[in-house]
Amino acid sequence: MKKWRIAVYLRKWDEGILTKQVYVPEERKRQLLSMRNPYRKKEMEAVWILLSDAFELEGRPLEDVHPRLLPSGQWVGEGVCFSLTHEGGYVGVAIASFPVGIDLVLSGDQRLSPRLRENISTAEERDSNWTTASLFAAKEALFKRDGGMGFVPSSIQVFQEKERLFTKEIGDLTLALASREPFEGIEVDLRIA
Repeated sequence: MKKWRIAVYLRKWDEGILTKQVYVPEERKRQLLSMRNPYRKKEMEAVWILLSDAFELEGRPLEDVHPRLLPSGQWVGEGVCFSLTHEGGYVGVAIASFPVGIDLVLSGDQRLSPRLRENISTAEERDSNWTTASLFAAKEALFKRDGGMGFVPSSIQVFQEKERLFTKEIGDLTLALASREPFEGIEVDLRIA
């Protein structure tokens, strides 16, 4: 029997989603105001709307969670941990009662070159059958789970964390989740809108 649960919500977004008004804490408003790239700003707005919708579906309005930003860039709330991701027109949220990280990578992204794989991987990872998209997404999810201060993919050891990682190909996306708990005891409740 599974004793833990990670709720995962994924959505392809468009401009229409941005018309919805949701609770946004002051730290997030400051982040949005500092964004110079208009597309990335819209993605960050879209992921926050998904987060609000996800908490509603989980039975707890986002404002009741009292989200706050840690110095590491990690978001936490009262009695809950969550992680956000946005990539190539998709947004994703992971919610759990323990530290969790989520990342999405477009599997066909041209940046996922052999040179990138060489730069981000340990020798064991380079020689594995993991795709570059899976490796990169897993490293980013582990980084988000731990709330690190500077993302250096080559310093993150995916294979030492294998039992705390979940990866899944969903169409043209690679989803990675990282947990502090081993996944053998976790239910991943994946909802795609």
